Amino acid sequence: MSRTRRTQEERSQVTRQQLLEATIDIVHERGYQNASTNEIVARAGVSRGALLHHYPTKIDLLSAAFQYAHEQIIADVARLMAQTRAIGGDWTDALDDIWSRLFRGRLWDFTLDMAVAARGDEALAQHLDPTLHSYRTDLDKVWSQYFLSSDSTAESKRLLNLTFCVMRGIALQTVLREDPQFYEDMMREWKGVLEVMLRDKG
Repeated sequence: MSRTRRTQEERSQVTRQQLLEATIDIVHERGYQNASTNEIVARAGVSRGALLHHYPTKIDLLSAAFQYAHEQIIADVARLMAQTRAIGGDWTDALDDIWSRLFRGRLWDFTLDMAVAARGDEALAQHLDPTLHSYRTDLDKVWSQYFLSSDSTAESKRLLNLTFCVMRGIALQTVLREDPQFYEDMMREWKGVLEVMLRDKG
């Protein structure tokens, strides 16, 4: 009996993951406004009944996918931070990996599209707000766990936050200009500026 329950739970988990992955893919490819649950169900390879069982409304599905995407991002950042710390690096050594993971690709496009859509949709905004709040908190925890401590200088913390603002701004420009090399050059320039600032503060 208990084995049957576990199997059902595992199958439900697989179905939910298929739906969430498909939602991210469709929004990434077609945009929030053009994403339909029919396409999502087809991409996920599940029945419409399965969709309605797990996510009764479209906004339930989208907000769950938003949370799922942020959980993936946080987990990846934590992994990158642990790897960098393990080889004796500091947070500046992880910037290239963070840039490619947080601010490039399907997860970035999906979360950006959802955040923009929420500006004009109060119901969607209310569903996304808890995830946005926990995302900021969880990201701060990751940084604090691996690179920021109680004796970290206020300047180091400001430079870290400034770096995130710079990367977010550069990433937003990718919506208007498709030129990967340009953005790689901008990141390299910022790392050079950051190196000078950290050296001067040291």
